[in-house]
Amino acid sequence: SMAYDRRNPNLYHRSGGGGNALPSSYRNKALLIIAATALYTAFLYHSGGAGQFLGGSVTPDPALVEAARNGLSNMASSGRKLQISTWNIAAINNNPFEYWITYDENPEYENIMTNIEAFLEAPGDKDVAVSEVFTEDMFTELEKRMEGVGWDNVRSYWDDDFKKRKIISGFMKDPLLGS
Repeated sequence: SMAYDRRNPNLYHRSGGGGNALPSSYRNKALLIIAATALYTAFLYHSGGAGQFLGGSVTPDPALVEAARNGLSNMASSGRKLQISTWNIAAINNNPFEYWITYDENPEYENIMTNIEAFLEAPGDKDVAVSEVFTEDMFTELEKRMEGVGWDNVRSYWDDDFKKRKIISGFMKDPLLGS
């Protein structure tokens, strides 16, 4: 159960207060990893990054670029701030609920996380076909966008497999998809 698998973020904290939280060997390893990551990121940026894997340059839709510029400009002029969240689906473990925190200021957070866990563990009749959540129209729109950037067509995977799977037992818990 995920509720009992919480990680202590202060794993290496020394008692007694003061000083560095990590021994120098950990600190040195962390600095080495950060430096290596920075160098690798600079290399990828300099070499063209993901664009190299897409078969050349990718030109965004001009209407989309203009809409984004206008939206950000309107947001900035009204004094609003951009707040975003991301989920790195390319991570080794792509489960956004794996690391769950305690949030004393809002007890509903614990409630929603417990409810999500219960649903994932026993979805019952709510374990519906993927096509009920990600509709045919949504797939067709995705397919058009993928074609627009030159990606291979995946319609056969959708029609023959994924749209028929159940959202939890056949998709989220499939070990080949990153369960």
